[in-house]
Amino acid sequence: MEPPSSLPGQLFLLAYDLERDRMRRSPHLGRALRAAALTELRQQGAIADERGRVRLVPASAAGRHPRPGAPGRGGPGRDALSAAVAEEISARQRPRKWRRWVDRNQRAAVRTVREELSAGHWIRVEHRRILAVIPSTAVTVRDRAMVRRLHGTVDQVLRVGSSAEADPVAASLAALLGAGEIGALRGWRARRAVRHRLAAMEPVAGPAVAALRAAVRSQKSQGA
Repeated sequence: MEPPSSLPGQLFLLAYDLERDRMRRSPHLGRALRAAALTELRQQGAIADERGRVRLVPASAAGRHPRPGAPGRGGPGRDALSAAVAEEISARQRPRKWRRWVDRNQRAAVRTVREELSAGHWIRVEHRRILAVIPSTAVTVRDRAMVRRLHGTVDQVLRVGSSAEADPVAASLAALLGAGEIGALRGWRARRAVRHRLAAMEPVAGPAVAALRAAVRSQKSQGA
């Protein structure tokens, strides 16, 4: 099976723990998925940075926006989360800061990506109740080899450490994983070991990564 074509879909799968066969606990997953959607929209030319704020680029001006739709395996279209974020941005008359869009509707972002991956048969989702009372959702990937290949792609780009040589998608995923403290880069030791390489990948991903990192730091300081 090929991985989903969208950054949010691939990021979600990279949050999966293959050793324990379950999703890793990722408090900032919703923010990271929204940052991935913003990154994808920017790389598609649908949005741009305007003095630290997100500006919508009209399709007629860009001339290259993909049509909204589910991400086909290698086919055209925009994934559901990126389409939703684009609609949110278009509904605002004034440009807003990147972090504002990262912080919005985090739980909905997780549900949207999870449901789309389930519909595309990349994951299996089971809704349960702990002690017959507390609702719980269990996620299982259907193709472990595919997820392992995704991890390998990110590992490879971090070994290269040069944005000029890196694949833009893999570089963006690495930067998002680090800023969102997701998956294999959740621990500070893991991030510290590759901090210089992550910094080299960040310009490829764009302003959403810095906004994600700021949002994560703010949330952690409030929790402390």
